[in-house]
Amino acid sequence: MIDKETRPQRPTFLDFLDSIVDASARRSRRARRRSERWWGNLWINGRLYMRLLWISLFKSKGTHGPLTGRRILFLAMFIPVWTIGQAIHWLLMFLDDLIFPEYRQQTVEKPLFIVGNFRCGSTFVQRLLAKDRTNFAVYRMWEIFLAPAILERKFFRGLSRLDRLFGGFIGKLARKFDRSTMGNVELHPVSFFSPEEDENVLLHTWTSSYLMFMFPYLEEIPDYFHFDEVLSDQRKHQILFYFERMVKRHLFTHPESRHYLSKSPAFTSKIECLYQQFEGARFLYLVRNPYETLASTTSWLSYAWHVFSPCPSKYVFTERMLPLLHHYYEDALEKLERHDPASYKIVRYEDLVADPERIIRDIYGFFGYEMDSDFEKILIAESEQAKQYQSTHEYDLEEMGFDKEQVYAEFKPIFERFGYEK
Repeated sequence: MIDKETRPQRPTFLDFLDSIVDASARRSRRARRRSERWWGNLWINGRLYMRLLWISLFKSKGTHGPLTGRRILFLAMFIPVWTIGQAIHWLLMFLDDLIFPEYRQQTVEKPLFIVGNFRCGSTFVQRLLAKDRTNFAVYRMWEIFLAPAILERKFFRGLSRLDRLFGGFIGKLARKFDRSTMGNVELHPVSFFSPEEDENVLLHTWTSSYLMFMFPYLEEIPDYFHFDEVLSDQRKHQILFYFERMVKRHLFTHPESRHYLSKSPAFTSKIECLYQQFEGARFLYLVRNPYETLASTTSWLSYAWHVFSPCPSKYVFTERMLPLLHHYYEDALEKLERHDPASYKIVRYEDLVADPERIIRDIYGFFGYEMDSDFEKILIAESEQAKQYQSTHEYDLEEMGFDKEQVYAEFKPIFERFGYEK
């Protein structure tokens, strides 16, 4: 006779509900594991890549990227170079996981993210802090586009050492080529050897907001400018997991630096996700007079669009500028203020350019970064030089299609909070 205590019990309705919850949790764990594989972003964004190429080649009439002379030349160079390059990069990043698996254990301690609207001084701060290599490891353009994998870094560094043994001919040729190409970019100085925005790291997975410059079909590209609000949790985790792996790769190849330094206005849309992904994250938020920010941003973004496409108008997508700035001002500040006040610092652009040395010292002290005597000398010299800089760019908001009264009404809380005159 079977004892009542050992007799199999008939499943109850609550047991049935528990089984559903358990199954759902297992599916969620499997989905999370899939998103953390090195190829996690490839399939979805491979489809986006093909879609944007299809529009560029066959559906571009009437868009900001019509298939005419300069656009044809760009696509003829881009398609083979990018496609072959990505195949090589992803193969070598896969081999990284086999040959250097220890990079995945790399600690990311107190990374500093420089955010805020475009054209608020983030490039100046990034390139100044990048001179402090004891503290900060920052992506340079060649590392983003030519050597995202650890194996590629080791190859290029080995080639550089070999080149120096034989007089540095290849290095001199590379820098000459850099000056004759990147040196011609207006409004925003760029170089393969200079620090660059790490939003570009996401171009390798086709999840960067900067896709819009090469492919000005904004209705086809996910709204990465509202990253925290629009994307699904699974998609956000997938993208940020990939980015964290890239940060760990970068720190692994720069053992001389203690902290990761990020600079990208586009990361302003990712503040909440970055807080979640990087424990101990620090944010430096730069703010500038809305009139100047709007004019300079419209000018710069329009210039960037014209680099890749013969856009039919001088100023492009101006109807999107005010909502973008509003999101990067008020929404971004609200996100920061939901977190520990010790984790973020707000700096006015005007204070930064007036006294760079004082502001940088304040940043180090606020976040607890140690400043050595070597960087202190660099800081003093760079600050004196920066004070002599005078911008030659002049902008006309009315020519761009904006009304000053409308701009003031839109950003009145920003004008009042930071003491900007109407």
